[in-house]
Amino acid sequence: MNKKSKSIIFLLFLVLACEPINDFENDEFSRSILFNLTVNQDKQFIYYYKTIENEKKFHELLDGGDDSSFIKDANISIVSSNSIFDNFIIEKSSAFIDHRFHYTNIESFHPKPDTDYELKIVENGNIITGKTRTPSDFNIIYPKTNSKFSKSNDKFIEVKWGKSKSAFGYLIKVYSNQKKYISSFFITQDTVFSIDLSSDYRYKEGPKLNIEIYAYDENFYDHFVNINQSSGIEGGYGYFGSSVLKSVTVNIEE
Repeated sequence: MNKKSKSIIFLLFLVLACEPINDFENDEFSRSILFNLTVNQDKQFIYYYKTIENEKKFHELLDGGDDSSFIKDANISIVSSNSIFDNFIIEKSSAFIDHRFHYTNIESFHPKPDTDYELKIVENGNIITGKTRTPSDFNIIYPKTNSKFSKSNDKFIEVKWGKSKSAFGYLIKVYSNQKKYISSFFITQDTVFSIDLSSDYRYKEGPKLNIEIYAYDENFYDHFVNINQSSGIEGGYGYFGSSVLKSVTVNIEE
């Protein structure tokens, strides 16, 4: 498995479940991090792991059979202007699509658009630092919350949103059945996305669809599109980036 294909796997699992994996031969760094600082999201998710040393352990971790590479004694802080946030705890999600160990905020933390943030992780002599500037704000134009669509009459839902001026692109996630199942994902630089109601059987799982749009920053683009091993960070593999999240929930009728 070459480095490019491994990073593409990162992209797939980030879209589906924010999987925290790095796997490189002849490692320069012993630590790997994935952290997408997300505006308008109640909880942040920081994945901090030992760099996986072989392909077998990499696949064991992807398959949920081994979480031993997760590091549980890291001191993590986020700095913006004169404020410091460092109140993080460790949890393991019970969600079907994301069951990895990660750090998350124990109290309210509300990053803002168009703002500079710095990351510092200190652990057992290892130090990772990073910088990101959150993208500018934007709004979903269509559809509106609680709009109604019929699978028999509406073959598509054309989602439209305003442009985030500083974003490098957009990640779209569509969930059905109260966010238990992800139905589709897409990365684009456009500001329109069509959901095909007629062809995707997973939309039959429930009467609602939750549509999430993330305007992402340059570091996300560099790591997951340009396939750079380290983006927005020094001292490790992975990336520290940011995005602005907007979402809308619509009703699907037969």
